[in-house]
Amino acid sequence: MRRAVSLLLVVGLLAALGGCAMIKPKPKPTPAEVRQQMLDYLAAKYGREFEVSSMNTRGFDAGDRDVMEAYPAGGNKADTFRVYREGDTFDPVMSDGYVGYVMRDQYEAMARPIVEAHFTEFRLVVGNPGVSRTFPADFTPDMSFEQFHDYLSSHGGISFNVFIPWDAPAPDPGFQTTAKALVDDIKAQVGGEGYATVHGYDPSVFQIRIVEDENGFFERFNTYPIMLAAQTYHDEWLP
Repeated sequence: MRRAVSLLLVVGLLAALGGCAMIKPKPKPTPAEVRQQMLDYLAAKYGREFEVSSMNTRGFDAGDRDVMEAYPAGGNKADTFRVYREGDTFDPVMSDGYVGYVMRDQYEAMARPIVEAHFTEFRLVVGNPGVSRTFPADFTPDMSFEQFHDYLSSHGGISFNVFIPWDAPAPDPGFQTTAKALVDDIKAQVGGEGYATVHGYDPSVFQIRIVEDENGFFERFNTYPIMLAAQTYHDEWLP
């Protein structure tokens, strides 16, 4: 009787092991499936379509997460925001920087009147807070600007770049004084953490490379060629 029971136990154990061997691990999603999953996440969250500028699947470069650079369909390919797909391959957690991409317009609206008080001709480029970071899941494009600003003021801040014509040889103390006055006014208005740079160009260079942007630099890089600036003033501040 004992021999029969033992034999049954052995047979049962072998059957169980055979059943386990037949259970194949779930295949990991392919890079194309990961890409589509991240796009589906964005479309479902924001009710619009997005396109991919670049994609780096998890591994040596991206670590334990997939990293996507995305932008709204029909928008500027150079004007992107970050998307992360982290954690368990089969049950990932996703986050994105789209809210920062949207809120940048509010920062520009805040800074433009300040710049206009100092210069009649200029180009203003406000940094995209979502280009290199993501935000809490409950942050949405219709949240209050004040709430977003309070958060960003202690989580990386915002940058302002002002491009102006300046008809004087470098270095020019007058440029430094004028640029500092502008940056001080931006700093006083924005508060929190921030960065501001004023780039001065020879007027002819400003017209061709900034106003006319003959090489399409802004479209390709979402900024202007700072290496052509004859004079520069920079400042940054913390809370």
